Amino acid sequence: MFIAYTSVYGHTKVVAEKLKELLEIKGIKVAISDLAREDMAEALEDAFRYDRLILATTTYDAGIFPAMESFIHHLIAKNYQNRSIGLIENGSWAPMAAKKMKALLD
Repeated sequence: MFIAYTSVYGHTKVVAEKLKELLEIKGIKVAISDLAREDMAEALEDAFRYDRLILATTTYDAGIFPAMESFIHHLIAKNYQNRSIGLIENGSWAPMAAKKMKALLD
């Protein structure tokens, strides 16, 4: 499984790392990447390496955090398909990220 996340204040990072820890306890191999701070090409490679993907991000200006939105556009351009995708959004008011990510991925 691959977890790709973006985090503004660190809260989404904490959730992504905790999810990784819980999955590894169950024996699931997990790779994780902070899309705002790590190499986008390596993250794309990991997305195609695994059959399951978790996208975790914050709602940013009523949309998707820019690094995550860019990552999703790269996945679409590379014809990413036939894999399970889970979405996690973080937003204290008017969370919209998951809805917008789903719309892009459909």
